[in-house]
Amino acid sequence: MNTHTPGPWLQSGAYIVGQNSIHVATINGQLGNEAQANARLIAEAPELLKQLRKADEVIVALWALTQKHGIPDEAAWPMLGELQRKAAIAQAGGR
Repeated sequence: MNTHTPGPWLQSGAYIVGQNSIHVATINGQLGNEAQANARLIAEAPELLKQLRKADEVIVALWALTQKHGIPDEAAWPMLGELQRKAAIAQAGGR
């Protein structure tokens, strides 16, 4: 299984570089406001993935507490289905 270039990633104009100056991405076209925003978002991807994984750990722990205390499933975190979280993490991790 392939993994992504380790973070942190840095934006340098049209380029996104990882550790040891490894090229991660290039924003094509003019570097207007939208392109700059896209470059910043791409550069933050490893940190966003890290935070998503932390949030998943918290959600799993909270879910376990709801089950332990007999809170009905439909009342506990209806929008945070495990499959959606796991799929989002897997997708962000390139799997």
